Amino acid sequence: MRNKKLSIIIPAYNAETYIEECLGSMTDFMADDLEILVINDGSKDKTEDIVNRCIQKDSRIILVTIENGGVSRARNTGLEKASGEYILFLDADDYLLKPAFEKLTTIIEGGNYDFAAFSRMILEADGRTWLNAFPQIQEQSEDKAVIDSIMYTDSLFNECWGKLYRKTIIDEHSLRFPEGVPIGEDLMFVMQYYSHCQKVYADNTALVAYRQHGGSAMRKYSIEDRMRLTEDIYSFSKAFIPEELKFQNIFYNFKILTNLCREYSKDCADYSAIAKIYSSKMKEEVIGNLNGSLVPLYRKHEYFFMKRNMKKISALYYHLKARA
Repeated sequence: MRNKKLSIIIPAYNAETYIEECLGSMTDFMADDLEILVINDGSKDKTEDIVNRCIQKDSRIILVTIENGGVSRARNTGLEKASGEYILFLDADDYLLKPAFEKLTTIIEGGNYDFAAFSRMILEADGRTWLNAFPQIQEQSEDKAVIDSIMYTDSLFNECWGKLYRKTIIDEHSLRFPEGVPIGEDLMFVMQYYSHCQKVYADNTALVAYRQHGGSAMRKYSIEDRMRLTEDIYSFSKAFIPEELKFQNIFYNFKILTNLCREYSKDCADYSAIAKIYSSKMKEEVIGNLNGSLVPLYRKHEYFFMKRNMKKISALYYHLKARA
């Protein structure tokens, strides 16, 4: 059997609510040049039954059931099974948007790019929708310097889904998602993969409709655990940052720290969480390498608070900011 042009890998755990809509969104896409790998990660609901029903309508769907081992293991299983020249990841509660199909097909059939990223349509829990575009580009770009800036100084490439990956690069460098990493596993995979790419592309056409579920999954972690995980990602990423983007990356990590300050001060102006952030090794490195004269005026006070370890006033400031 000949290889497919594209393998879509969908990890699914207790996804009965959305999986049928997800699979139905690609009915008219790429005909026989597509395989759809649903990795059922030990679901306890009706996910498996629904997928089997979908297979009766679309023979391109392949169901692989494994013991529950987390999303990274499910995606890695998909990579082992995939036969496509390109890989696209999709979450089971999201779906593809048809307006992007023509561009996506052209890129896949042309085979010119190692990496292609598309914007996403955000679906809020209250029904609102909005385009989460790349502000660095207008409609599309293949300027690697511009796309590097998205990769290393923004959060828009943090997720693995909504992007095309060349399977030969994944195989040549034995790239896999780190298992047992609770947050940041997407970014680790994307950053490693991107470091091997020459021809890249970004497009502000929305490819994925992404459901923004209420609440932050990150808030289940204590500030101690969250800082440890954040520092692990920060340490991992340092080896990949191009020299010409190091200041922008340091400023990006400064913003990550201020976002943590705001997030963990929302419910209470107590400064214990701020103290944990301000005493971290990451904070010392970021502030030590951040040129204060280049910090934008609207961030100067946050830079000053952090540099001077002003914990109490910081806690009050971020508490009020979070509740504004």
